[in-house]
Amino acid sequence: MFLFISRTSSAVLLPSLSELWVKNDIERIKELFRIIYKYLWIGIFPMIIVAGVYADFFISFFFGVKYVSGNLPFQILLIGGLFISLAEINLTSLLAINKPVLVAKVYISAAILSILANFILIPFYGIIGAAIATGISYFFLLCLSIYYLKKYVHITLPFLSWIKALLGGLILMKGLYYFKNIFPGSPWLNILVGGVI
Repeated sequence: MFLFISRTSSAVLLPSLSELWVKNDIERIKELFRIIYKYLWIGIFPMIIVAGVYADFFISFFFGVKYVSGNLPFQILLIGGLFISLAEINLTSLLAINKPVLVAKVYISAAILSILANFILIPFYGIIGAAIATGISYFFLLCLSIYYLKKYVHITLPFLSWIKALLGGLILMKGLYYFKNIFPGSPWLNILVGGVI
């Protein structure tokens, strides 16, 4: 779901960024990134919170009760989903400014890190280790893509907007856990009430 949102945004973004890059309109590119980072974070973060709080419900609803034991790895992968969603936008943007070789190197570096992290973590932590390794590689992908965007486009990250969304998300998470305990048998009602709050 999160990748669908970021890939759709990327598809829309690619031609616009390419055009702005050719025109050397760096200021409009920076403004575009400020808006994208702000609203993509605000749009995706609450969905991750809801999916994380009700992970057991969503896993049993879509895959069956016997897969509920995958609750913690799913929650870890949700955090990775946020990282990869933002990284996808960044990497598409690097393609738009004519840096395809750099994008390939970033992906290869993240893949190597993922393989190494899996070799280290899976023997000790099993499926949870695999989820952590994936999350680490997604975070690395995000950090590397931000580094190169800052290098070539001089973007600024909207930390204040991200902090506000994070605080709002924590309040949402607390409210969802509260309603989950009050109405334990009704996850759809909890999600609806929590979403309204």
